[in-house]
Amino acid sequence: IPAAILGPFLGMLAILIAKITTTVYSQAPLDFVTILRFLPVMFAAYFFAKYKTNEKYSKILQVAIPILALLAFSLHEVGSQAWVYTLYWLIPPIAILLLPNNLFFRSLSATFTQHAIGGVIWIYFVNPLTPQIWLSLIPIVAVERLIFAIGISLSYLGSMKTLHLLKRLSHLRSPSPSSILHKKDEDD
Repeated sequence: IPAAILGPFLGMLAILIAKITTTVYSQAPLDFVTILRFLPVMFAAYFFAKYKTNEKYSKILQVAIPILALLAFSLHEVGSQAWVYTLYWLIPPIAILLLPNNLFFRSLSATFTQHAIGGVIWIYFVNPLTPQIWLSLIPIVAVERLIFAIGISLSYLGSMKTLHLLKRLSHLRSPSPSSILHKKDEDD
């Protein structure tokens, strides 16, 4: 959502600063795997911010990222036995091409892009798990990502309404000095 409001670069920078601050504040190690774990949310932020743009490069990137993640996961020796797990990652490319103005699918695509990047990082750098575990996660992922997409959509709508309200409030005229003086003269 910060990337959608501030733009991709500033939004991703804000998210990165927040993630690093949270990591340092919680005294978690700032090691290679921790830094890798920042990537999924950065990709999701980019995806959410750029979803509605008609820039050719942006659309290509948004279609390519989840597909490349699908391929990378499926090429792993464990991932190749659980490739069905990656079919969720086809949702972002399909949604970006077919439903570019739908907030829910924008949110769903962002959360599945985050899931795709996280899945690849997990299988290669954290713990490959077993094919059976990956396959058993399929129904859990469906519920989890639907809840996330609903939360993203509602948070975005709330943020936009709040910003709109603040903008309207800031445009209310405050009394000018001359009107205050005239009012004072009338009271005297």
